[in-house]
Amino acid sequence: MSENFRLLWLPCQNRVPQDKGAAEKALKKIRPGYLSELLLLCSQTLSATLYPERMTILKKTTVINSELATVIAGMGHMDWLSIGDAGMPVPMGTKKIDLALTKNLPSFIDVLKNILSELEVQKIYLADEIKTDNPEQLSAIKALLPEAEVAFMPHTDLKKNLANTHAFVRTGEMTPFSNIILESGVTF
Repeated sequence: MSENFRLLWLPCQNRVPQDKGAAEKALKKIRPGYLSELLLLCSQTLSATLYPERMTILKKTTVINSELATVIAGMGHMDWLSIGDAGMPVPMGTKKIDLALTKNLPSFIDVLKNILSELEVQKIYLADEIKTDNPEQLSAIKALLPEAEVAFMPHTDLKKNLANTHAFVRTGEMTPFSNIILESGVTF
């Protein structure tokens, strides 16, 4: 947790930062994505404090992983979110949401379906190699996203582009080139 984030998080825990000036400076420096995370964490903390009996699953949609829901809620138009197989290397600095439990659990397609229940996607990026090395997965992806524009790039470029995503969601998938970058669209 960054120092700026920590200073702003303290009031959510009913604790006052020792240096209020530093907290005010942190608020001015914090990037928009962190602010939405902070607001979500504050609301969750206050809700848990005031209404502990309500701390059951309150969401009506299918994404109940709190890290993933926070990332999706913080995305804007044309932001990127990536999903991949268990072996995909994630660049330092890219948030990794690790959902993998064991081989093929959860599957890439199950996680993609879950994310698509809450995220509008206008374009997807896939590795060129999926066309020859995993055509079944490519067909399944296209079936889930028939309206999305599809762009292909070499797998090495896809790996490099993970550094530009809000987060990488690791699945238990064990088939080659089961990796995707989702570009968010708008619902209006």
